[in-house]
Amino acid sequence: MAASASPLKPAATPPVAAPAYRHLDYIGDKLRQAGFWERLLRDEGPQKEYVTYCKACASQQLEFRYGKYGYYLKCLACGENTGIKPDCRLCGRQARLRKESELLYVECEACKLSEVLHRNDRPLPNLP
Repeated sequence: MAASASPLKPAATPPVAAPAYRHLDYIGDKLRQAGFWERLLRDEGPQKEYVTYCKACASQQLEFRYGKYGYYLKCLACGENTGIKPDCRLCGRQARLRKESELLYVECEACKLSEVLHRNDRPLPNLP
């Protein structure tokens, strides 16, 4: 009796989860509990829904800039650049970044998500 040899199939490997960006922490739920929408209705303007950190020194003294490869965060403390490539926190798809004056938004077309990622708080220099 010859046993039929079936080819061995490799075991299915679970999909590798994308690493969480340590320099982007979502805090939107905490803002909603702290009356975010009430402040927005009183015209205090949109609040940041993420806390952004420098990947090198963990400083929060950052400003967003636009360069050759898209938007990035420039650390004002150490000078290090931190790339921004966020995924949508709701559906996991790659989100789009949009700038409006001093605000940088994370937007997802699939879920209609639009949240403030970062705000440049430093005043612009007066140019002659």
